[in-house]
Formats: sequence, C-alpha cells, structure tokens
Amino acid sequence: MMAMIISITLTVLFLALKKDSVAKGYVGWSILFVMYLSILLVDVVGFTSISQLSQLSQRVGTIVNPSIIWIPFSQGFDISSALNILVFIPFGMALVVMWRVFQSAMQTFLVGLSFSLLIEIGQIFTMYRQTDVNDLLMNTLGVMIGWMIGKYILKWRIQRNDGKNVDWLVYLLISVCCAFIF
Repeated sequence: MMAMIISITLTVLFLALKKDSVAKGYVGWSILFVMYLSILLVDVVGFTSISQLSQLSQRVGTIVNPSIIWIPFSQGFDISSALNILVFIPFGMALVVMWRVFQSAMQTFLVGLSFSLLIEIGQIFTMYRQTDVNDLLMNTLGVMIGWMIGKYILKWRIQRNDGKNVDWLVYLLISVCCAFIF
C-alpha cells in the first residue's frame, strides 16, 4: 500500500511539473496506470522489496533463491498461464492508448518482454516464487493482446498535448523503485 501511495504522489508531482503539456484525462490515466503497476508488482507478482531481501538473507543466509523453470510448457498450460495473460492485457492497452511510440507492435513487444523479464529476474530473489519461462511468454502475450485491443478495438488515444513519449518509462521506474524500497 505504501508503495502505491508514494508512486501516485511522485507521479502527480511529475505531472505537475509538466502541467502545460498534459490534459486532465491524461493525468487520470497516468494515475490509473501507476496504480495498476503498483498492484501488479506488489500484490500480484510479489516483486522483491528490500525488507524481503533482508528476511531472506536472515532465514536462508543468501538473497538468491534460484528456482528456475527453463523449459516452456514443461508443466503444461494451466490456470496460472491464463491469469498471466489476463493480468498483462491492461499493460499493453495502456501503452498503445497513452503513448504514440507504442503504435508500433515491435516497440510494445520489446517493452512488454523487458518488463516481464525484470519481474522474472526479481523472482530469483524471493523465497516462495519461481522464475518461469512460461510466465515470460504468457506475460508478453498478454501485453500484445492488450496492444491489439487498444489499437484495433478501443482506438482511444489519451496522450500528452506535446506528444512526448518518455512518461511510460518514468512511470515504470517510479513503480519499480517504490515496490523495491517499500
């Protein structure tokens, strides 16, 4: 909860600095996107925090708990695969709706894959999670399904007035850093 509150506060401060180039709708969508990222990182995927690393180190003596599944679909396609797809659909939708650079499927794919990879690498440092290549694939598939929904079905565009496309990275950095610190 603390990570979300601080993430939203930092996002609002960031947008206040850019007040001449952002519409109210964009501010609202930005806050929703950061809330989504915070919930995703902290509550859904269990992104590692500093306090969790400390606890892991005290219990096990190391901060690395490498439980890695390298073979795709070695355990089949189960409910967790479907849920991974579903939980990443909003990410792909938000990218294409809010930022022009993500009209490109390749840009969206690369950011979705990179974000998912960051999450999976982070799970190497957790006690009860595992890094799974299926998660990487299904998360990225969810991003691309979200991109298709946003681009071809919704066709909404809520973007900054000046067309800048770096806010997505700022929001990701804010959310990841707050999830890690708090």
